[in-house]
Amino acid sequence: MKFRIIVLIFILNIFLQLLSQTPIIDSLQTKLESAKGIEKIDIQIELSKLFREQDFAKSLEIAENALEESQKIHYQEGQAAALRSIADLYYDYRESEKAISYYRKCIKIFSRLDNKTGIGYCYNAIGSIYIKNADYDNALDNLLKSLKKYEDAGGVDLKSGTLNNIGLVYKEIGNYEKALEYFIQAYESSINTEDFLNTCHILNNIGVIYNQVKQEDKAIDYYQQAIELAQKHGEEKIIAQCYNNIGNIFSKNGDFPKALEYYLKALEIKRKDEDQKAIVYPLINIGNVYIEQEKFQEAILYLEEALEISQKNNLKELSRDAFLSLSNVYEAQNKYQRSLKFFQLYSAYKDSIMNEQISEKISNIEIKFETEKKEKEIEIYKL
Repeated sequence: MKFRIIVLIFILNIFLQLLSQTPIIDSLQTKLESAKGIEKIDIQIELSKLFREQDFAKSLEIAENALEESQKIHYQEGQAAALRSIADLYYDYRESEKAISYYRKCIKIFSRLDNKTGIGYCYNAIGSIYIKNADYDNALDNLLKSLKKYEDAGGVDLKSGTLNNIGLVYKEIGNYEKALEYFIQAYESSINTEDFLNTCHILNNIGVIYNQVKQEDKAIDYYQQAIELAQKHGEEKIIAQCYNNIGNIFSKNGDFPKALEYYLKALEIKRKDEDQKAIVYPLINIGNVYIEQEKFQEAILYLEEALEISQKNNLKELSRDAFLSLSNVYEAQNKYQRSLKFFQLYSAYKDSIMNEQISEKISNIEIKFETEKKEKEIEIYKL
């Protein structure tokens, strides 16, 4: 029943978004009928952006048409904008290789136009992709290029996203001192902008680092700062994330009533979220707290919901975590047969995820090798 309600909320949110954008789309499509040349291309690019979240195929088709039209009349600004739209689409839909390829094409045109801000944007996006693929050397290389271009462009406010991403790289490789240095720079760069969501994320990241280095009072302080700013601007997702992080601190320190208070706050917000993955984290955390409090039936209720959502959305890592927690709750009740069943499922998922990660890493190395090989062949050919 709960899952059906979540799905209905998700559908309603999409419907409301479509409804709000429809008049703008209709107006642009009407203008497009009589537009020619540069005006036509600019309208196509705007339409592609509007369709970006709701219709991948439509957005891609429009952007590709804009690219083709731009090439015909040698409109370089249009080519760059269309390539960026295509790259952004592939970025959103996690087609990493295609996204990187189009961002690199975009960089070439932005370079001819001496558009440092555009180049900085593309390098930052490429760096973000490499972070997601856990390729931190390439991530850092591209992010530092992005930072240099933004600094050359003189845009202090533009570079906060890149500084934040550099901080994320250092966080992932365990260099918390450098991570904190870049997160603080990112915060200082963001405070004079109107990108409040970005500032909230940076404050949250600073909190995460202080938690990692066991300065938990400072961590909670930064989480609270992020919550206060997010509440002023209605950014509920980051509020829920911070509540969850504060709950983790209390849970780690054995203050389970306080942990439960924050996890439940996070869950209340995340139930309104269209991202099913976001709901599962507090569900598992709440289940684990109830295990510690020996409230086993409550724990099973939340963990089974977490597992149901994870399975329906093919969230393997979260399914793995839910299986382990369910194994723990049945073991705590001396129901060893059911505990073993869930532990076996946990082990199977754990092995499957590890094998997928190894295969992905091998694939990334092969792609990197082939790319370097082609680049060397091109250099030899030029000679």
